[in-house]
Amino acid sequence: MKMTSATMVDDEEELHQALADDIISANGKEVLDNIYQKVLRKKLTERSEASIQVSEFTVNAEDPQCINEDEEAAEEPSTQPEHPGDTLTKEETERIQREVAFEKTSKEVSRWQSVVLQNQKAEQLVFPLNQEPSGPKRMEKVVAGWKAQTPLEQELFSLLHMNKQPLHDPVLTPTEEACLRAMSLEEAKIRRRTPKSQSSTVLL
Repeated sequence: MKMTSATMVDDEEELHQALADDIISANGKEVLDNIYQKVLRKKLTERSEASIQVSEFTVNAEDPQCINEDEEAAEEPSTQPEHPGDTLTKEETERIQREVAFEKTSKEVSRWQSVVLQNQKAEQLVFPLNQEPSGPKRMEKVVAGWKAQTPLEQELFSLLHMNKQPLHDPVLTPTEEACLRAMSLEEAKIRRRTPKSQSSTVLL
């Protein structure tokens, strides 16, 4: 007996139908539940687990803005410190400031260490220290600390030096001292006995 292709198809359909009837009649419901659970577990796994192979069916193209926001967030640098211990607390900052201020003050105080030791070794201290004597000052001390600055002052001082005029108000002028040296002993005695006004007229 020769079998055609149509007869083979009919036989396969009958076999498939008979197998399906047996499954449903025996444990059909249990088998279908198991298949459904496996399919559901597979779908959940595809959604939650990361994989190198990405299926195009799992990509959601309805909201492309979300993808752009994720890319921008990845490009922006993070403002949070990489190491949490890098940030200093308020107490640590104040402690560092106190240490710096202490070192600066110690350097300033160490400059007076020699003065303190000198005062400790002194037998007696009279305060205020380094007090200037009261009363009028001599012209020599006043002029010694003063210098000619303006052109007029410099010119006046140069004229005084050229004419040998006194700068510190001495008793005798340089000219009088030179004349006194040229005098004889007797003339010098007479010069000293007479008043200064009369001696000046005698010299002239």
